[in-house]
Amino acid sequence: MRTTITLDDQLEQDIKELAVRNKMTFKAITNELLRRGLEARESSQSYSFTVEAEDCGVIEGIDEEKLNQIYDELETER
Repeated sequence: MRTTITLDDQLEQDIKELAVRNKMTFKAITNELLRRGLEARESSQSYSFTVEAEDCGVIEGIDEEKLNQIYDELETER
């Protein structure tokens, strides 16, 4: 099927570069990208659930201040 779509300039450039790297035509790589996008969308709509949290407090012997310090250190590493 032949159709006309309008792409953002950067998106068009990215697709062209991808086509060159993969030694594919613009048409072929665009079809492949659309196909993969649709497949990914279908697979991501599988299950939905809700988690309900319960306040259990802090386990005896756990230093809350130390937990905050560890959290801050992990955030800094990111």
